[in-house]
Amino acid sequence: MELQILFIYVLIVLQKLYSKLMIKNVNKNMIIQEFSIYAVTGMFLLSSFDKLLLPIITGEVIGGKDTTRLIARYPSVSKKLLMLIVIIGGIVELYSSYLILSGHDTKNKKQRNLGLYILVVFTILATLFMYANPIVGYKYLPIVSNISTIGGLLSLTQF
Repeated sequence: MELQILFIYVLIVLQKLYSKLMIKNVNKNMIIQEFSIYAVTGMFLLSSFDKLLLPIITGEVIGGKDTTRLIARYPSVSKKLLMLIVIIGGIVELYSSYLILSGHDTKNKKQRNLGLYILVVFTILATLFMYANPIVGYKYLPIVSNISTIGGLLSLTQF
């Protein structure tokens, strides 16, 4: 199911880019901006589907694989609380993605940037919670990867 959702998302992005390319005298920077917005936002959008949609379809635990990982990392914390944290994370990712994509499509820079800044804060908190704290330890590669993601999100506010 994850592969089908990814495939559908890639088709939507390709269709959007193709429609932009069909415009005469299209600005190449506009194409790069389109791709950047959809590529970076897509990661969070697909992650929200993994947390909110797939568990309903597949019958997995609420919050999906992220809930299972949290339960393994924080065994002394209530499972219901960890599920709630993952669900809230999924809602934040979904809503922020909506703000970014909708703001981008309607040329509402303020709305787009709000979504981007929300995802920056979300990524910082998720990194601290999952990969960089005394309880779970420190995982170098995910921390560096998330720093890069934060940089990508912040760079998109400059378009």
